[in-house]
Amino acid sequence: MTEKASGKSDKRRKTATLNLRIDPDLKARAEAVAAAERRTVTNLIETLLDDYMRRRARTAK
Repeated sequence: MTEKASGKSDKRRKTATLNLRIDPDLKARAEAVAAAERRTVTNLIETLLDDYMRRRARTAK
């Protein structure tokens, strides 16, 4: 049975791995903010980067 036939959709998307090094204090602060917002550090960074790229695209026009 296909997704459409079952009425279910898979909203998951493929992801890419990104390894980076950051200052330990910055990592600790990111972990604290993520915990306070009840999200993962990955989601926090992904959201911040997406917001930055959107703002940058608007100002580049």
